[in-house]
Amino acid sequence: MKFLSRKKQSKNFRFSQHKKQILLAVIAMISLTAVLSVGPIYAYLKMISAPAVNSFDVSPAVNPVVNADYTVSVGDNSNGADDTGYSVYVRAAVVVTWQNASGDVYGSVPACTIPINTSYWKQYGNYYYYNETVPSGGSTQAILTGAVTATEAAPEGYALHVDILVQTIQAVGTKNGNKAVVDAWVVDPSTL
Repeated sequence: MKFLSRKKQSKNFRFSQHKKQILLAVIAMISLTAVLSVGPIYAYLKMISAPAVNSFDVSPAVNPVVNADYTVSVGDNSNGADDTGYSVYVRAAVVVTWQNASGDVYGSVPACTIPINTSYWKQYGNYYYYNETVPSGGSTQAILTGAVTATEAAPEGYALHVDILVQTIQAVGTKNGNKAVVDAWVVDPSTL
């Protein structure tokens, strides 16, 4: 192994130091150029890019309609519901209150008899679930088999008021291996 003289070592060291300084200066200039050009490039690309358009085709919403005979119609344009082309599950909440002529609700829930059609509507929690899917344009069987009757006297100036609130969900589709209805409502109406 040959040893370099002290003079040669110093010269090689200085040359090596000079190369490192030049390399660092070049890297610093490239980095500075990159950092300073990101903003204008982003602005230019934003300016020339067309806005993104959602290409996912969403089916029309199902607006179920509660008919005078207490049936629920789905997807039949003749009664105001939207025609979707797919079957749905239906659930309903029967809300009974005392109301006056102005629509004000009395502060207590009336004791009453609600004649639910248990052949087709099954209770789970606060909802009644129709146990079959309803095709687009179809209707359920009546949720009530008769009139809701109060088992106590109405407060003065108030009368019994019944609201039937209805929701639907598409019957086809799965999420994480479950039916979509189970994922959304935590129950499969066809198994009640």
